[in-house]
Amino acid sequence: MMSIKRKQEIQVKIEKVAFGGKGIAHLDNFVIFIKDTLPGDVINARIVKKKKNYAEANLEAKWPRVVPSKDGIPISFEVYGAGEPTLV
Repeated sequence: MMSIKRKQEIQVKIEKVAFGGKGIAHLDNFVIFIKDTLPGDVINARIVKKKKNYAEANLEAKWPRVVPSKDGIPISFEVYGAGEPTLV
């Protein structure tokens, strides 16, 4: 069984969403909560908080999603003038 440590990089598949919107994954029967994920996502994350029965992780910035969920909605942006991109 692998020992989960803070700052550890992991790759997991999100199984479902918990109350509050965080994705739930398991690594060696250890529960990990990751925000901004959907069931079916295979993601790279880094452990930021480790407790006795669970851990919390954040998506890795460079390559967060290895396999995106089939339920995800692609977002497209268009730029109008010199301002910020606008969601379409």
